[in-house]
Amino acid sequence: MNSYIASIPSSKRYNNSYYILKDIRLKLGSGTGSLGKYRYYLLIEGPSLATDDDRILEMKQEGSSAVASAVPGLLSTSVYGNQVGARVTITTKAGSTHY
Repeated sequence: MNSYIASIPSSKRYNNSYYILKDIRLKLGSGTGSLGKYRYYLLIEGPSLATDDDRILEMKQEGSSAVASAVPGLLSTSVYGNQVGARVTITTKAGSTHY
């Protein structure tokens, strides 16, 4: 969780108590892009200690890029700090107009 929280831009990050992990469960039946990967639902505290404003995050294990496997050297891993999760985050942000 600490790495995840640190990855959120400070302008969009809540205080640390918001991210208190309350429960975690393995997600079953993921789609074709997730076959063989672990996915989890994480229940976090949210804005207050009340249970009616808790939040659910979904986290997924990431592997190497399909492009990197098909065309080695096309995208240097240094572009995303040699961290596969960062690659996915950068790609998601690039494809989103509302981030």
